[in-house]
Amino acid sequence: MRSYNVTEGTREEILAELDTYGADRAQAGKTEKAEVIADALREVRDGATWVEISSRQVYRVVED
Repeated sequence: MRSYNVTEGTREEILAELDTYGADRAQAGKTEKAEVIADALREVRDGATWVEISSRQVYRVVED
């Protein structure tokens, strides 16, 4: 069984959240995590409607 922390928002909100989250991780020296977040950011920017950035953390685009 899987349990997820799902963050939902518009594409712009998700992109902003991932950008901030990735920058925070990079600044904290967690480059591996920052790279995963950067990949997710590119996927959403390119049209993905959901991305999984860890085994328990998902971002989902929900348009109004």
